[in-house]
Amino acid sequence: MAQSTFRRTCTLETLEDRHLLAVTTSLINGGTTLRIVSDASSDIVRIIQSDTDDSIKVSWQPVSSGMLDDFDYAQDFMSSKISKIIVQMGAGDDQLYYQFDSLEMYSPKTLQVDLGAGADYAFFDFGGNLMVPYGGPGNDAPSPDGNEIPMYDWPMPMPAELKQNLTIDVKGGSGNDVIDAVFGNVYANLNYRARGEAGQDRLTADIAGSVSSTARVLIDLDGGIAQDTLWTSLGQGTVETGGRITVNQRGGQGNDSLSAVGYGAVHGAVFLNQWGGTGGDTISSMMELDDLSSGRVIARAYGQAGSDDVTMRLKQGETQLMQEPPYNEPAVAVTASLFGTIHGGAGGNVARITPNIRVMFARTLESSWFSGFPMPPG
Repeated sequence: MAQSTFRRTCTLETLEDRHLLAVTTSLINGGTTLRIVSDASSDIVRIIQSDTDDSIKVSWQPVSSGMLDDFDYAQDFMSSKISKIIVQMGAGDDQLYYQFDSLEMYSPKTLQVDLGAGADYAFFDFGGNLMVPYGGPGNDAPSPDGNEIPMYDWPMPMPAELKQNLTIDVKGGSGNDVIDAVFGNVYANLNYRARGEAGQDRLTADIAGSVSSTARVLIDLDGGIAQDTLWTSLGQGTVETGGRITVNQRGGQGNDSLSAVGYGAVHGAVFLNQWGGTGGDTISSMMELDDLSSGRVIARAYGQAGSDDVTMRLKQGETQLMQEPPYNEPAVAVTASLFGTIHGGAGGNVARITPNIRVMFARTLESSWFSGFPMPPG
């Protein structure tokens, strides 16, 4: 009986080849658009944009590895060649980190992000060097090992300078998502829109620097369905004459928490618009302007359907006398224009205000120049 001989060629599939199926990258539209797609597994994707080095580095790994600082899979692209980045994270509890790693932005960008289904996290870091470890800026502080000697003199924070247009549109999808963003000094147009969609979401945006006379900033947060937390900070920077910031917050359906705070110098214009949507919402807008501010702040809060608790305090630093009536009047002429309106909508609504706020369809519980500021959500 004749024997048959079978021959088989063995191949070795590398771990990298298998992992590339989880996150893929491609260039489309003539190489001007970078597309990043994650599958249904839970992945961590990190994008580092360095306009100083003219590079965009995309790294990824599975969430199960738990090693944020050890990304084994990476690809490099030229930042100057790419005007748009599309990220589709897919199903799974994913994490997306976008870091601008330069002092100045030279290449305009449009980011279109869909986090997909799952409990996802996204952080867009365009703030620059804002953190000062082991003590305040310009002050001596102990070394990291806790010893008092040697001492270090840490530099002042250096916010990134966004000198090109930046547009970010991010969707959370279904699931309880967290979407955070921070921006430094803005010299061009900044349009940031985050939508939580279905799920109990937290959306935050922080302007940690100043806004130049030529800049137009739009922060648009939409919680969607369920109990959401929306928070916006305008920090301690300066809005220069001609500069403009518009903040829109929409709670949507559910008992939502909406907060907007600011305590810098405003010589341009700031517009705050808040809509509670359906449900018993907590809405607050608090602006304490620098003494020398000469611009305008217009705030509007709409409780809409449900019994809402609305706080609106607009004041200008120490130029307003911090006393109760009958001495509840400005100590000197206020140089900024501060105007606020609360419309409670349907429901048993209550309001806490400074005396320069107009209230409709809500019962005023407090009218005073005394004010406090909410903490960022934990």
